[in-house]
Amino acid sequence: MKIARLRIDGFGHFADRELGPFDRPVTVFYGPNEAGKSTLLEFVRQVLFGFSRANSSTSYPALAGGRYGGSVTIASDRGETVNVQRTTGSHGGTLTLTTAQGEPLPDGELQRLLGHSEDVFRKVSTFTLDELHNAALLSDGSVNSQMYSAGMGAEGLPGALKRLDDGKEELFKNRGTKHAIYDASEKLKHVDAQLQEVANNAADYGRLTAQLEEMGTEIGRLDSLRREHQSRYEQEQRLADTWDDWNALHEVEQQLGELAPIDDFPTGGPSRLEALEERIRLARQYRDSAQRDVEGSRNGAEAQIENEAMSAHAEAIRGIERGRTFFDGAVHDLPERQSELAEYQRSLQESLRYLGPDWNEARLDSFDLSLVVQDEIHGHQQRLEDARSGVRDCESALVQSAALLKEAVETKEEAEREAEAAANAIGRGSGNVQLAAASAAAGVALVVTGAVLGGAALILGVVAGTVLAGMAAYLLVSGRFATTADAERGRLLRELDSATRLVERRTGRVEEGKKAVEAAEQALGEAEGEWQQWLTELNLRPTFSPEAVTELRGRVDLARNHLGSVRTWQGRIEAIEKDISDYAGTVVPLAQQFGIALHQADAHTIAAAADRLVDLHGAVSERLRERAEAQATLVKAQRDLGERDRELSDAEADLGELLRSGGAADAEQFRRRAALYQQRSSLEAQQREIRGRLQRLSGPGDAFKALMKRLEGTDLQEISDAMREAREDRDRCAAELERLSTERGGVQNEIRRLTGEEESSRLRMERNQLLEQIQGHAREWAVYAVAENLLKEAQSKFERERQPDVIQHAQDFFRRITQERYQTVFSPLHKPEVHVTDRSDATRQPNELSRGTREQLFLSLRFGYIRDLGERAERLPVLVDEALVNFDPERGENAAAAFTELAQTNQVLVFTCHPQIVEWFRTAAVRLGEDEPQVIDI
Repeated sequence: MKIARLRIDGFGHFADRELGPFDRPVTVFYGPNEAGKSTLLEFVRQVLFGFSRANSSTSYPALAGGRYGGSVTIASDRGETVNVQRTTGSHGGTLTLTTAQGEPLPDGELQRLLGHSEDVFRKVSTFTLDELHNAALLSDGSVNSQMYSAGMGAEGLPGALKRLDDGKEELFKNRGTKHAIYDASEKLKHVDAQLQEVANNAADYGRLTAQLEEMGTEIGRLDSLRREHQSRYEQEQRLADTWDDWNALHEVEQQLGELAPIDDFPTGGPSRLEALEERIRLARQYRDSAQRDVEGSRNGAEAQIENEAMSAHAEAIRGIERGRTFFDGAVHDLPERQSELAEYQRSLQESLRYLGPDWNEARLDSFDLSLVVQDEIHGHQQRLEDARSGVRDCESALVQSAALLKEAVETKEEAEREAEAAANAIGRGSGNVQLAAASAAAGVALVVTGAVLGGAALILGVVAGTVLAGMAAYLLVSGRFATTADAERGRLLRELDSATRLVERRTGRVEEGKKAVEAAEQALGEAEGEWQQWLTELNLRPTFSPEAVTELRGRVDLARNHLGSVRTWQGRIEAIEKDISDYAGTVVPLAQQFGIALHQADAHTIAAAADRLVDLHGAVSERLRERAEAQATLVKAQRDLGERDRELSDAEADLGELLRSGGAADAEQFRRRAALYQQRSSLEAQQREIRGRLQRLSGPGDAFKALMKRLEGTDLQEISDAMREAREDRDRCAAELERLSTERGGVQNEIRRLTGEEESSRLRMERNQLLEQIQGHAREWAVYAVAENLLKEAQSKFERERQPDVIQHAQDFFRRITQERYQTVFSPLHKPEVHVTDRSDATRQPNELSRGTREQLFLSLRFGYIRDLGERAERLPVLVDEALVNFDPERGENAAAAFTELAQTNQVLVFTCHPQIVEWFRTAAVRLGEDEPQVIDI
């Protein structure tokens, strides 16, 4: 069994508190002092087994408010989930059991689910530090029967030891006086004393023997005579004892002779007569009552009911009654819905104003918000962005080509300058002048050409002309290349040619770039034209960008939502108005039919009329029900009246038959004849009884006749005189017998005294027998002693080697908690105590251990109980409050590990205010590879 959750309505300082679910095998409730740990443990105990008396120390009144009590949800080993709720009430509180589906269970199911008694749960499964330290558990018969039961396998051993000890004490007990050897010794002493007193004188033995024989003969004669007198006395006594019966018999027979004979009479006639008379009286009473019931029911059964036609409209009235609340709600909601509709209409108008003056509901409905349109917008937006990006890319490429062209022109100019310098060095003078003139002319020509072409050609012409002009100036003023060889000049001319070709190629690329820019700008224009056409087709402003149209779609979607809300609320209002109208259409005709005033346009008067119709229908239905009941009662009363008439007739017929059987004309004559018959029957019974007693005294047949004859011929005085005479003769014989018996006793004593040798021989034989008897007792005592020692040795061995499962489980836990400082735990046979042995095999009792070790032993014993109980019945949860506070860190962690191991089969709930104990349980879980405990702060 496991505790799944706790619900505390009011208990101690807890109120309206729920704890759980407890999903892990070990749950630690952690909180400071007075947080309520002990209160929670006691709450579980008392909900499951009953509240304590209000004035007891464990009553825990609801100090924080709330209804006293709460519930514990438990899950059994069989998978059943049951909620156990207990609230204030007599006999331990009011118990309520329900399944997980809320179905009720009988109270007796709780004991079946728990599987154990309250003592086992309170004293074994749940315990506090004080309860752990208490050794009373060892002697508690309600929980330790399995440890000290006959199941250990040596049931007869203690009994055998007891029988051996009893046998020894019966034979001999030191300083005792009630045993066989002592009795035999005392008898031996007495025999020895008698042997000393025996005398040898036997002279008068013959005379005394003859005298004893004469006395015996006389005693026999007197005894026979005494018995004869006693018999005569007893006969007279019987006559005296029968004298009263004799006289009574004569008197009874005389009375019988005076009574008139009645041959036959009904058995139990008077009582039958009284019963029939009572039956007739009750039958008449019941018949009269039934008659009154018929008359009383007839008025109700025939009653006229006002507005009885209302019953034909029962279904309509039920509809009015069912729709009454809905009608009030509709009337109440209609203004609110109208107000809400106005608010939605205002939102719609604001959205339309934001869209523009040409927007209305029709355009909102017709505006296409489909995914196709959204894709078209995205398509146009992408094409425009691609076209703009193409223009930007082409312009960037053109600028790059122009920069490369400039770089090529600069390279060509440098080559021309170097070639001119080389030419000047080879032939000064006219050569340099001619080259400079040529360079200047070429530069002017390039400038002019660029100016004519314009654009990039102008830039190129100016740059090239400037370079050539500079080169010409340089050739004119410098003469440092005069010594350059023809070979160097050829190289420079080749470089100049290469630079010229590079300028031409890059000039072509600039022209291509210009064309690409123009093409890109044309593509952008086409994309913009298509977008404008798309906007025109949708009747949108041509200035809208794709982003603006996307925003417009959102605004249109919002406005359309407002429009949908307006139409929805309009529909709801129309439905409400229709419901109100339909309800009024049902109420008004019925109200008019039954004269109930109302105003068809006023909802309040319609509601009042509906209530009046419902009340009127209820009243009519009640009157109809009462009339139907009266009709049913009338039928029953009429049927009952018929039965009562038949019962009265049957009773009167039975009375007549009884009177005829008794030979009477009426009841009074019947009673007189019954009394006479009863008197005669009584006398005859007395006659039979007296004759019977007399026959028992005399015997049947002739003996009885003789007794009757003797009684007829005597009187009581004569009988008394004969009794006195017989008694006196008997007493005289008895006195003489007593005297002779006394004298014979004296003679017998004297004879015994005189038989000394014979007595001595007997006494010596008796003495030998006593001596042999004492020796036999001694041998028997020795056998008992040896057997007892052997059995005690066997018991000691058995107690160490064959302990019950409870002790074996406890031994395993105790050994691990103490790190095998203590090796064994054992319980003596049929003794409510427990011993332990340490590594040196020394045996100790609990009071010889330290407090912490003693608590560890008692904790291990509880573990043993819990483990053993779980193997044979429902596994109980273990609830423990501060049980580890006296343990050192090492043994405390070992104890936490023992709890964690126990949690594999039994749920463990720990209550503590010490963070170290919480850490012990976490460490133990890691050490054993188990889930960490669930820690709940309280």
